[in-house]
Amino acid sequence: MPKYSKLERYDGLMGKVSDPVIAQMAGTTTEAVRARRIRIGKPAYTPPPPNQDALALLIPFLGVYPAAMLARAANVPHQQVSKLIKSLGVTPYQQPRPDISSYDHLQGKQPDQELADIIGCSKEAVRLRRVRLGIESYREMARRTSRGQ
Repeated sequence: MPKYSKLERYDGLMGKVSDPVIAQMAGTTTEAVRARRIRIGKPAYTPPPPNQDALALLIPFLGVYPAAMLARAANVPHQQVSKLIKSLGVTPYQQPRPDISSYDHLQGKQPDQELADIIGCSKEAVRLRRVRLGIESYREMARRTSRGQ
């Protein structure tokens, strides 16, 4: 064993920084850092608790905005926001679905994809609505009209 450990100069960081980070800095294994930390009697690193004040500020917005967006805004882990949502029994945010029925007057007058882009939904959703209403597609209508001339 060498006279001086290559981890000796990192003794001040042990317990304040995680073992894998120290191992990467020292160019050694995590297990070697762990063994050195135990040998010098330092406790393992524990990350600071999430900012409880930031989480408290999020409560009015839970279920109104996506958890990922709230986590970024409060600079807390996404899991903490999700855990808070579950613990308070708040219904998680769900993106509102567009009201396709208000665009029924455009069904069959333009391609399904164009209508889907306007509404903000999938082409398949527009197609299903058009079929349910019994309206022929824009392509069929254009083909029928061009043959009739």
